[in-house]
This record gives sequence, structure tokens and C-alpha cells, in this order.
Amino acid sequence: MKMKKALLLMTMFVSAGAMAQEPQSSTDTIVKPIIPVEKVGLLKNIDVLFHTRVGFESYFDNGTFTNSEFDNNQARIEVVLTFVK
Repeated sequence: MKMKKALLLMTMFVSAGAMAQEPQSSTDTIVKPIIPVEKVGLLKNIDVLFHTRVGFESYFDNGTFTNSEFDNNQARIEVVLTFVK
């Protein structure tokens, strides 16, 4: 029963924190954007994706445990262009 109450309280705090976030209404003048605002429209049909595959792998030899390790199996960047008439 304590676990249910703790989970409920955690859910309430996380959702309250998410609702407390306000969208940014003005741009920050201290930091200049990497891409000028006038040229952002050129990137509307470009998606940049970062794929990763990681895992905690355990190895056995003849039914006996030999080793466990955290392994990064894959990390790649993919650029997808969408052509629209």
C-alpha cells in the first residue's frame, strides 16, 4: 500500500511540475542563434535523427556466469530530406 501512495505522490509532483512550465514568449538577446531566423524556413523539410542501441549484456559459459558488461552496440546520425512539390 505504501508503494501505491508513493507512486501516486510522485506522479502528482511530476505532472504538477510539467504543468508549471511556461512556453518561452520572447527570444533571449544574450545568445545569438546558430541559424539566422530568416533561414530557418530552409530547414523545415530536414529531419536529423540520432539512433542509439545500448544494453546490459550477461555472458554464460556452459551454464555458468562469466561476465556482465554495459555495451553501446550502435550510435548513428541520420539525415532525412523530404521533397515536396
